Amino acid sequence: MLDCPGRRERRREETKTKIVNSAMELLAEKPYDQITVEDITERADVAKGTFFRHFPSKDLVLLEYVDALVEEVNLQIEQILCGNQGESAWELLERIAVLVAEHDGRSKTFARTLTSICCTNEEVRRALVSMHDDAAMGTEQLILYGVQKGEFRSDVPARQVAEQVIRLYAQCLHIWCMREEITDLTALVRETLAFFKPAIDRGEAK
Repeated sequence: MLDCPGRRERRREETKTKIVNSAMELLAEKPYDQITVEDITERADVAKGTFFRHFPSKDLVLLEYVDALVEEVNLQIEQILCGNQGESAWELLERIAVLVAEHDGRSKTFARTLTSICCTNEEVRRALVSMHDDAAMGTEQLILYGVQKGEFRSDVPARQVAEQVIRLYAQCLHIWCMREEITDLTALVRETLAFFKPAIDRGEAK
């Protein structure tokens, strides 16, 4: 019986998903530096060679998980924008920021681990920088939309405003990771954005 390309690709993706899910399960049980490739392959019930056919290193398993999250978030963002029922640009911006925070806030352990790996793995660092740039580009479009509607000030470049929004979110994520007593990332993001809003409102332009 012939093994068609579509079936092989499906099995390949299923195997990758098993490996990623197994790594995330283990991360919930013990520190990342105590997790070995052998632990992951045993949990996923795959051979070590199979693991390395999909992932050159353990770090890239986490990056695969991030990629899946980004894809999920982008799909939801697209649904928010396409289904806009007269929401202001600010309301859209806040909804999207909270949506991202809901996904990032699923696991403080994972967020801390990813931050640590970003400092030691160049491939992961470059991938996260690329995601940052993509997020800034999308945010810039929302800011331009707000300027066109007369909501946001026009005397500051939209890209500059977008970069500040991304930095504010990154700072919220950092503080949430650092402080055990802060458990709700979405609440922190909402509060921080509320303080930032007057800085870009058209009525505040000098």
